[in-house]
Amino acid sequence: MLLVPVLALAALPLIGNTTTWVTLTIAALAMGMMIFVIASGLTLVFGLMDVLNFGHGAFIAVGAYLAMTTLLPLAGWMQADSLALNLAALAASPCWRRWWAPACSAGPSSGSSSCRSTAST
Repeated sequence: MLLVPVLALAALPLIGNTTTWVTLTIAALAMGMMIFVIASGLTLVFGLMDVLNFGHGAFIAVGAYLAMTTLLPLAGWMQADSLALNLAALAASPCWRRWWAPACSAGPSSGSSSCRSTAST
C-alpha cells in the first residue's frame, strides 16, 4: 500500500524541482489509472463475455505495433543467455504453479477459454 508514495518520494531527489515532481507524479498516477480502466474493460469483454470485435482488434494491432517498435532496438539484449531473463523465468515458474495452475483447473470453467484469456491479460 505504501509502494506508490515511497517510489514517488524516492524520485524527488532525482528530479530536483518540486513543481516538476508534483506534475510528473500526478501525470503518472493519471496514466496508470487510465491503463487500469482500459485493461479492466478489455479483460471483462474478452474473459467474461467472450466477445471480440473490430474495436478490440484495433487495440491489439496498436499494442503489437508499439511492442515491436520498442523491442526491435532491444533485440541484442533479448538473448537466452541473459541472466536477468533466466532469473525472471525461474521466478515465474513457482508463481504459475502456485496461483495460475490451480485457478485454471478449478471450478466449472475448467479448461475453458476464460482461463486462457485471464492468463493472457
